[in-house]
Amino acid sequence: LGMAAALGLALLLGQPVSHAEQLPPGSGSLVDDDIINLINTTLEKAWAENSIEPSKAATEHEWLRRVYLDVVGRIPTVAEIESYMKMPTATRRKQVVQMLVRSDDYADSWASIWTVWLLTRTSPPGISRAKLHEWLAEAFAVNKPYNQMVKELITAQGKCDENGPANFIAAWVGEPVPADNRSRDGYFDMVPLTSRITRVFLGTQVQCTQCHNHPFIDSRKQDQFWKFNAFLRQVKREPPVIQGNVKKTVGRFYTIEEDPNVNPSAAVFYEQRNGLILRVSAGYLDGTRPDKLEPGKRREVLAEFVTQDPMFAKALVNRYWAHFFGRGFCHPFDDFGEHNQVAHEALLDKLAAAFVTSNYDLRRLVTWITLSRPYALSSIGNKTNRSQ
Repeated sequence: LGMAAALGLALLLGQPVSHAEQLPPGSGSLVDDDIINLINTTLEKAWAENSIEPSKAATEHEWLRRVYLDVVGRIPTVAEIESYMKMPTATRRKQVVQMLVRSDDYADSWASIWTVWLLTRTSPPGISRAKLHEWLAEAFAVNKPYNQMVKELITAQGKCDENGPANFIAAWVGEPVPADNRSRDGYFDMVPLTSRITRVFLGTQVQCTQCHNHPFIDSRKQDQFWKFNAFLRQVKREPPVIQGNVKKTVGRFYTIEEDPNVNPSAAVFYEQRNGLILRVSAGYLDGTRPDKLEPGKRREVLAEFVTQDPMFAKALVNRYWAHFFGRGFCHPFDDFGEHNQVAHEALLDKLAAAFVTSNYDLRRLVTWITLSRPYALSSIGNKTNRSQ
């Protein structure tokens, strides 16, 4: 029923709010009601400007079923429904959301969601999905700041059945580098991991630029891909490959470590479409070069670049918005760029800014979305919004 709220998001297609508008008074201290009101007033203004009548409010039972499915991955029990209906009307939705985001079911459900986002629905031998899920569940249970989670994922080392985030790195190392080039280029090409980090954490798809400049996005160049990739070239996966049938691979797991003795120049070679071979050194997507790049510490530098990128918070807010409404501010939700129009960019910017100010508090982001008026609308359209 996350899709049941999609109508509210569809009504976002009105005129965007001016970027000159600021967060309402009190949002500097992040009063939850102020952020919720920001969502409501922004969308209500768009509905009025575009002569759109929002759908009717969902019933209490519809809303309760929806929020349980979206937040904890299951429907409420009969006892939970009865308990909810006995709560004071004015505060019961807030009470339920606060209870849900602190529950074991919340931690377990979101660990399952993020395991799929990080690894997809399948993973090769040598990967422990269970250990990654366990690590994620612990992070959600203690409400670990999102930026800290991502830093730990990008910089992870250790054995996959012992350190959960190491599975993210181990699953995406790519093709082995020929043995006689490893001292120069590292152990793996790290191509899949380059694309995975930018797509999941920045909402930016760069896989096209592995081979050429992007044909539709002028700002996305081939050299950016390989400069980013260079940060990852000291990653070592041991053993290099685990393969075979289940009997041969069960109980065997990869170990991820950083080898400062390979790729000492922090540079990679890549081929343009015309066959010209070029060399680039480690640098971020916006062209920024690291002030200092110690051997064996490159992923720490990259993690700082990623988590301080303006797209970092926006990508997460958009991803969560898509989870709860069935569609993000841009669609697909992990494909930002000048080729893909963003609905209500100012609202996205403000929610992202509030998320950063909250110290990347995922529980509060969930609270803002689920207690908003658009989320509480019926999924049944009317003649003014049915085609949106």
